Amino acid sequence: MTEEILTQETEHGKYYCKYCNAYIANNKPSINRHLNGNRHKINYQNYVRKAQSSQLSNQSNEGDQVLKNSIARVRKQLERQVQRQKRIQEQRKNKYKNKKKKNQQKENEKENEKENENENEKENEKGKGKGKGNYSNKNQNSSKIQVVHTTTNKNIVELGDKTYDLTDPDQLRDYNFQILKAQEFLKQQQQQEQQQQRQAKTTSTLAFGQWESVKREKPDSDEETNQGWGNLTLQGTTQEESQQNTKNISNQQNTEKSQPSAYIPVHLKRYTNKIKSIKSKKGKVSFGFKKRRLLKPKKKIN
Repeated sequence: MTEEILTQETEHGKYYCKYCNAYIANNKPSINRHLNGNRHKINYQNYVRKAQSSQLSNQSNEGDQVLKNSIARVRKQLERQVQRQKRIQEQRKNKYKNKKKKNQQKENEKENEKENENENEKENEKGKGKGKGNYSNKNQNSSKIQVVHTTTNKNIVELGDKTYDLTDPDQLRDYNFQILKAQEFLKQQQQQEQQQQRQAKTTSTLAFGQWESVKREKPDSDEETNQGWGNLTLQGTTQEESQQNTKNISNQQNTEKSQPSAYIPVHLKRYTNKIKSIKSKKGKVSFGFKKRRLLKPKKKIN
């Protein structure tokens, strides 16, 4: 305690008490008297109280700073959230506006297409009434779109029986519409030709002997369906005879499958008297011979 509370000064040879601001002689009784005195106790308690109050004030200041920092952080977070919500609302508004614009554009395009179709139909009806032919008529069997430039001016074009001035927007629209119709007509013709070629390939003659291809009809019995020949006819025979032949072939195949053959090979015919039995398992034939007793030669006795 003396070293913690009192400090020794070499000049006077005495101890110094910082709480009481007093010098004490270097004797145990004087030191104990000072430390146990009321003045020292009161000064020490006052010093401790001051130190505690200063610590509390420092702690309170630190707490205030922490609160201030946390409040500023929360304010920044709230500001960010508000800005984000505003941004999201603006994006939603822009999306809604863009959707409206796109829908309006689509509706306008549909209306324009309908108007164009109606105008073209009216013009076609007028042309039919006058007796002029129209290129979009499906009765025409043309393989290519024929566009003729009657004059040196390339903006004036003949298509079918009509002339179009490409500088005029209405005539240009009609011209493009007629070309599209003609292209669709040509596509349909090509598809029909391809289908006809496929049908011709399927109905071509079979490369199988003298068989000819005939249109299939409903079979009279299940045997024909099992054979898979249908109603095919031989050259020089009637349909009934060919059906009978197919039935006979199917019957022969069925009997051969059901009855196992008991054929004895030639090199075993001379041993038929020695054959014990013929065992048949699933059409296979196995021969069982009688066991022969082999006689060993007797040993000579000397």
